[in-house]
Amino acid sequence: MKIEMKNVSKDLILKDISITFESGKIYGITSSDELDTNVFLNVLCSFYKLDEGKILKDGYCYSDKNEFPSDTRVLLDKPTFISELSGFDNLKVIAKILNKINDNDIYETMKIFDIYKDRNILCDKYLYGMKKKLALASVFMENPKVIILNNPFDCIEKTLVEDIKKYFKEQKDKLIIIASPNKEEFNDLCDEIYELKKGKLIKL
Repeated sequence: MKIEMKNVSKDLILKDISITFESGKIYGITSSDELDTNVFLNVLCSFYKLDEGKILKDGYCYSDKNEFPSDTRVLLDKPTFISELSGFDNLKVIAKILNKINDNDIYETMKIFDIYKDRNILCDKYLYGMKKKLALASVFMENPKVIILNNPFDCIEKTLVEDIKKYFKEQKDKLIIIASPNKEEFNDLCDEIYELKKGKLIKL
């Protein structure tokens, strides 16, 4: 599986970018300006219309129709959930959309991100770090083939970050793209690291 950006330009932030992302790898995207990476990820998800170029997934050009790429899950902004529901019930609402997984699948994913112990707490009681872990569980629980994350380790305790990185690296069948202003977070994690600088994507 692969996602190809071909001569992509957007709002002078992205200038004629061409790159191929392939499954089985973890890619890191960094920039001194978080707006740049935010635009890059939103363009990749087809949430923003391109000025020039196209983006393809396995040869299909999904950017032409502003379609969200298939079998993809993303975490781009601050996670939001239904405050009157528990963490588990929020994930169950999401899971019911496709009906691909059962309660046990949800529980097991919550354990991976150390949020299982808080599964019955209402989300209006969740701290930001707890919401971030719940959001990561929502992204991974249905075993998508493409995962796009913005600042996934923000406000998560350092000891757990190392466990999450290990879990990411075990997902050999997936294409994972991670953006962070702190490129040191990519150490011992990413197969390839790129920096957005003056509209260009530079391999580090």
